[in-house]
Amino acid sequence: MNITLSLLESKGACDDQVRLFRTHFGECPAPLDDATALRMASVFDFDWAAQNLLSPEGWKAYEEAEASLWKTYMEAKAPLLKAYDDAKAPLWKTYVDAMALAFVAISRKETA
Repeated sequence: MNITLSLLESKGACDDQVRLFRTHFGECPAPLDDATALRMASVFDFDWAAQNLLSPEGWKAYEEAEASLWKTYMEAKAPLLKAYDDAKAPLWKTYVDAMALAFVAISRKETA
């Protein structure tokens, strides 16, 4: 498959993605290789491309790969989120305690 401006337009790609394609590839087809995919991974919406440009079987295979990769990502991220939450907890307590004291102080002034 060659990805071209006309293919994107015929499949209903949004104006932003068409504009990005034109910026990066002009009127030429995009090379479908690993280097280009990695270079464009954060630029183009590959989920949209998979859903709209692959066959139904290809879309299913993409979804299965995505589910597996998402699971791995979330498992790797979990200890980082816990460490963040643990580090944030005393800061949050200090903040909410200070807000409670501020409320009390302001309330006292209003009733004095």
